[in-house]
Amino acid sequence: MFGMISRGRGLLALSLSAVLALGASGCGEAAEDALARGDRMLAAGNVQEAVAEYKLAVRQRGETPQVLLRLADSYARQGEVEETVRYVERLLAADSSYTHEAGSELLELAREARAGGERDRMVRALEPVVELGAGMIPAEMRLALAEAYWERGEHERALPLYLSVVEPPDPPPLEPAVLDSVGRAARPRGAGGFLEPGPADESGDAGGQEAAGTERGTLLPDSASSPAVLYHVGRSYEELGSCAEALPYFRAYLGRREAGRRTAERTTAEWHYGNCLYAVAERERRSGEDEAALAKLTRLIELGIPRTLMDRAHFARGAVYEELGRNDLALQEFDQVLRLNPARSGPLVQMAEQRIRELRYGSP
Repeated sequence: MFGMISRGRGLLALSLSAVLALGASGCGEAAEDALARGDRMLAAGNVQEAVAEYKLAVRQRGETPQVLLRLADSYARQGEVEETVRYVERLLAADSSYTHEAGSELLELAREARAGGERDRMVRALEPVVELGAGMIPAEMRLALAEAYWERGEHERALPLYLSVVEPPDPPPLEPAVLDSVGRAARPRGAGGFLEPGPADESGDAGGQEAAGTERGTLLPDSASSPAVLYHVGRSYEELGSCAEALPYFRAYLGRREAGRRTAERTTAEWHYGNCLYAVAERERRSGEDEAALAKLTRLIELGIPRTLMDRAHFARGAVYEELGRNDLALQEFDQVLRLNPARSGPLVQMAEQRIRELRYGSP
């Protein structure tokens, strides 16, 4: 990972070099004198006076990387995020080889902002570092930035950062075949009713889980595996239209909660989980993946949430059973649609009644 240096250590070496160079040459040029004076002011803790000297050096000699780095460091010492970012950007525009030093200044500033509970300042300090490469940011700071983006609803920014520190959920355990009643072997499914995941099923592999700079194992902060983070990853995937990738994170979140304990947070998670189950099942049903769709529809019906999807879930499961030649089970599902709609109104009821007539009497 990016090797961190403490603020001022690298700059101090530069400052001493500049002062020694002045003494050795005896040149006393105005710009060099301003730089040396700035270094002495900074070493004495007179940051504002140092800034004035460095700005004088800029006016006399132009924006050299050495002066721009000192200005960025000085503003960072004062906690001035915008000015620090401005001079870091100018430094990198002048010489891109200063990436390490620029990242160090901003990371230290971000840490101080985080410690002070100033989340917006932390985000502003870290954003240029993300542009330089997220691998430069330690795992705990990446997680803090992901959480900040989550709170803002910026899921497209939060998700890659989450995935760089969160371990993917374990695959579901194996169970006996789920469709042996149809006369064929099916893929095994997990405790949640899911078929064993493949690349596009419930593996949760969105192609971006091994982001640059990913740190696993003992380097991960403990909070990276918390239920809240798992839920946030699932919700971010859902918000970005990737329900298939969201499912294992929702399932892992629910699995981490005490069995039978009903909380508002759990109910909300189940609602999103159920919505994604239905969305993925419908997509699989349309593409002819009947077994995968059946497993998810069954899990949704067992979950019972969202209640507004229950009649549609039964209708879809009936359609899958009919496709698989299990007309007896299909009839039960279509009949359940009618029981869930006692007023017998709506297009879904009409379709269920039509399917029942066709299955029982062979006529439309």
